[in-house]
Amino acid sequence: ELKQKADAICREEQGRFERIQAHPPPNSTIAADQTKELIDVSDAASSDLRDLEPPESLGGAYDAYLEARDRVVDQMKRGREAAEERDAAGYAAAQSAVAKSAPERRRLAAALGLRLCGANPRSG
Repeated sequence: ELKQKADAICREEQGRFERIQAHPPPNSTIAADQTKELIDVSDAASSDLRDLEPPESLGGAYDAYLEARDRVVDQMKRGREAAEERDAAGYAAAQSAVAKSAPERRRLAAALGLRLCGANPRSG
């Protein structure tokens, strides 16, 4: 049950990410706005995921996955701040950090048997 519910949450999150990111932001103001939207989507998905009750045997692994998601949101917040400050290098560094952490999230999600969670390098 955890797998189906978590993957449904991640499916919705990924769909919303795709809609928000359908067009690259043309300037730093729109990049900051877009990043805020992505943060809001990630926060909502993480909240929904936290509401799920993993089997006791998966509790530690599930917590590790949620913590990895939290680190991504922290990087996204750094990216939003950089965009607001028109710091292109800081924005790029935050995006790079999100992408670099994708394999870890994918591994943690796979250990839980999740197929969609962790599959998108830009989201949880």
